[in-house]
Amino acid sequence: MFAVVRTPDCLATSVAIDLGTPPSKVVQKIVSFDQLNNVQLVGQSLSLDLTFSSNEFVRLFSITSPLFSVVIDLHTNGVGQLGFRQGTGHLVDINGQPIPGFGVTGNGSGDDGSLSIGLFPLLKDQNGTPNKDLARPLDFFGIDFALTLPNVNDPSVHVTRSRIRALFGSRPRFWYRS
Repeated sequence: MFAVVRTPDCLATSVAIDLGTPPSKVVQKIVSFDQLNNVQLVGQSLSLDLTFSSNEFVRLFSITSPLFSVVIDLHTNGVGQLGFRQGTGHLVDINGQPIPGFGVTGNGSGDDGSLSIGLFPLLKDQNGTPNKDLARPLDFFGIDFALTLPNVNDPSVHVTRSRIRALFGSRPRFWYRS
């Protein structure tokens, strides 16, 4: 007999993001998704794979700010700062492979029970040094995050909504279809 069991300590989630009608230029893009709704905060690891639907991709040009970021916001029914254990992330190429580079992540917890993790893929280190080793234009087809959620010791606390925010700075960027 063979059975597949999902354990509470590891959860893999794929989310398809529709960027809209290309080519489009934006300074900020926010997309909500519900695949993490009702996930409890019990200290589990979470793999979050975000891909762009309809063969879309994002192109970052040489003038793209090094502070370009992709942020995942998780809103919960918790109260106060819940803490964020850890997280890493990277951009994904056309073949679903990590784009080589450094990428810096930072995370936070709001007073309203919210959790956020940001990926700064164009930075070389935590000091904000731009990564000049990444050739541009740079196309990416998705973003992968590996997260460890906090354990709040209350099984009733769970994710109520999620969103991804791409922040390009003051200069708009484009996305396309291949």
